[in-house]
Amino acid sequence: MTPIEKGKERLTTLRRFQYSGYALIPGIIAAMNAKDKIVKIVTDFSFSEDLFSLLQVLLIVFAITLIYRFVSTTGHEVQFLQEFLSFAPRIRSQSYTIILLIATLLGILVYFYDNIIIFSGIFAVLNLSTVWSDWTARLHIKESISESRKKKGLTKEELQCIDAIDKYFFQRPQQARIVTILFFSLVSVILGVVGTLWQSSEAIYFLYAAYAMIILNIIISEFIISLWRKERDKVFYQSKESVGR
Repeated sequence: MTPIEKGKERLTTLRRFQYSGYALIPGIIAAMNAKDKIVKIVTDFSFSEDLFSLLQVLLIVFAITLIYRFVSTTGHEVQFLQEFLSFAPRIRSQSYTIILLIATLLGILVYFYDNIIIFSGIFAVLNLSTVWSDWTARLHIKESISESRKKKGLTKEELQCIDAIDKYFFQRPQQARIVTILFFSLVSVILGVVGTLWQSSEAIYFLYAAYAMIILNIIISEFIISLWRKERDKVFYQSKESVGR
């Protein structure tokens, strides 16, 4: 990698952290608002009395993690699509603005850590919008992959990178993953509504279930896509090492 390329990579990394910082501000403020609960859990935790607070704090932690991962990985994907799909439509700078906007909405979402109905509802809406945006992006990427394969003189490493992009976007069940997240988010909303409106001592268990479901929803979905991204990026890094980029 040349000094210029190294400099560009450092700037890209810096930009990701900058965007992540903007997006994480609402989440960090939410965490500060919940500091009393956090202190209570750390210093004097009682399973029977503080389980609800523990679930709320865990929701804050995983939501903030989700925000950072969204910003960093999405920016990374924009970069490698430009790099490896030579015929890809030019992605404008507004793309990063959209990334920041969605991440900020996720940050604002953290404000509602103590209202599982609103949290899960907004989370479901965000994933519903992802279904449509992902579908639109995949149309452009599919066309770009097709055009890139037609380019003469492609090296073995370049073809492997194009194949890795194809596998990630079109052979992995991306849409099914998003729809599954949406489904369990809606189930969490229903559990939250029952737990809030049902006048019974057992209603709290529905709220426990709602929080547990949305937390597991985030953890499992991120774990799965992390495995897919790791396999894809491994091909990219090996390709760069082979050609000495």
